[in-house]
Amino acid sequence: MPPLMPPLLEIRDLHLTMATRDGPAQVLTGVALRIARGEIWGLVGESGCGKTLTGLSVPRLVPCPPAHYPAGEVRLDGEDLMALSERRMRALRGRRIGMILQDPATSLNPTMRIGDQLADVALAAARHDPALLGPGPARTAARALAATMLDRVGIASARQRLSAWPHEFSGGMRQRVLIAMALIGAPDLLIADEPTSALDMPVQAQILALMQGMAADRGLGMILITHSMGVVARACSHVAVMYAGSIVETGPVVEVLDRPAHPYTRALMAAVPGRHTPRGTLRALPGTVPDLLAAPPGCRFAPRCPRATPACRAARPPLRPLGAGHAVACAHPDAPAHG
Repeated sequence: MPPLMPPLLEIRDLHLTMATRDGPAQVLTGVALRIARGEIWGLVGESGCGKTLTGLSVPRLVPCPPAHYPAGEVRLDGEDLMALSERRMRALRGRRIGMILQDPATSLNPTMRIGDQLADVALAAARHDPALLGPGPARTAARALAATMLDRVGIASARQRLSAWPHEFSGGMRQRVLIAMALIGAPDLLIADEPTSALDMPVQAQILALMQGMAADRGLGMILITHSMGVVARACSHVAVMYAGSIVETGPVVEVLDRPAHPYTRALMAAVPGRHTPRGTLRALPGTVPDLLAAPPGCRFAPRCPRATPACRAARPPLRPLGAGHAVACAHPDAPAHG
């Protein structure tokens, strides 16, 4: 068997606490991921489970304070980002790590033309990699690169569109501008936070196909943050399921969605309506998410889990391999049925 290639991104045992008026909240606990070039990882879970904070932690965009990282590493090509100076991190943001934020309507500056916003990002990236723009006046080269990127993400008449204002673009076009903005520095890693949640289904499908093509053509590693199992099934190669700040199941999408092993993963999938799902047959998950100000010492899903035992409530289960790259953090997982 050939040796495993080193990952592009590796998150190791990441913990994050957030200061509040009532005390510190344990918002991330032991998060671990390994992402290779060309892989699209879906980070999925209900609202408030820690998906966005995990994504923001990679480029270190979570304000500290009030946040604090008591433990953990975030390694990009082996370099621990948590140990870098802020100056060094600014050189990596936009250049090696691109990010698409959730709402294109608020992520673009309404007082600046599209071309100027893209050119500013290109100029910022070029300060750390002058070869990005090539010869000639920097501003002219930056606008040329902006037009090229708009064309690559499927915006017609890209050069003419540089002079447009954000309000003159539709929601889908604004989302494409954000993708162009995230890719203009030729990053190795792209983090996309709910990039299609506000779009209708046809535009959503176009955006997901565009991102898949970018990952395949450029060998990008990608984290796609979403609450939708449908988006994961359509766009991702791998999936990590989060619950209350912890990752409870990971693996290739086909493996996890066909053979979910964690009770929470199974509950999420049972709540997804299918084409022929009879009315009233979706199953709700009883109970509530635990209070992270006083998080339980063991498995955070134990208070809602029908299989929980005293051992589950005493100690947090680690991610354990099930085979085929599939792993689960559960003392009593469903055994994957192969064949």
